[in-house]
Amino acid sequence: GQTGKFTVTVSAPAYKGYEEHLLNATVTGILVKTAQIANTTVISKNPFTLKNYISLIIHEISREEANSTLGEAEKAIEEMQQAGFQAKKSLKLLEEAKEKLSSRRYQLAKDASDQIKDIRDNAFLADSLIQGIKSEIKEAEGRGLQAEETKRLLNLALAAFEREDFLTSIERTKDAQLSIIIETKGK
Repeated sequence: GQTGKFTVTVSAPAYKGYEEHLLNATVTGILVKTAQIANTTVISKNPFTLKNYISLIIHEISREEANSTLGEAEKAIEEMQQAGFQAKKSLKLLEEAKEKLSSRRYQLAKDASDQIKDIRDNAFLADSLIQGIKSEIKEAEGRGLQAEETKRLLNLALAAFEREDFLTSIERTKDAQLSIIIETKGK
């Protein structure tokens, strides 16, 4: 008997997003058998049809790229934890990213991982701004100046930081930076 192999190449345009397709592969042919019965060669020909269904999944990015960003996200969470920052939201996002990766939704896994890295960046920026405004308040108080509004804004920034709302913490700290200027200008 003869056997044959064939390869089918399917390509999708680069702009395609995630899509799933069910392909129906139908192979038809004639199965030819030869047999020797008593001094006679008997040839039989039987038609056949083979149907297979193939799942075609188009991904925006590769599994390797999604895995790589997941590793970066894990490192970002470690950095936050080592700095003593809350990371509950980031850990939850990491679990979602892993779930997306296992369900072969690579772009969604990468998006969640990128979001974790953004959270880390915002956390460190917020912390830096908070430390700066604390120093400015201490300096103002050392000169005998009151900075009550700045302290209030700093407390709002700290509260936002503790609940892992780092963007709001950054905003409140920037408000405090403006406030300290107003409260200490020319004094």
